[in-house]
Amino acid sequence: MEIIVEDDGIGMSEEVCAHLFEQHRREEPESITADGSIKRGCGLALFNVLQRIHFFYGEDSGMRVKSQEGVGTQVIVELNGEPHEPAPMKV
Repeated sequence: MEIIVEDDGIGMSEEVCAHLFEQHRREEPESITADGSIKRGCGLALFNVLQRIHFFYGEDSGMRVKSQEGVGTQVIVELNGEPHEPAPMKV
């Protein structure tokens, strides 16, 4: 299954896209909120989502991002097969 989410926001450069899935990346582009203020992300969201996809669907599932500055961003989530019950985490 493929899920595509896209927007027509400020977009991102190729350099920023190349590092989106790194844990604790702190150089995400600024975004403009509904009230016009500028917000910077901390870089955890996409990393977190990718980890959850791998956890439930396996390493052959994932996501990729296509973006162009000033044009917008497209996120493609690829879920291969059926979700499985992950093994219990050891504490």
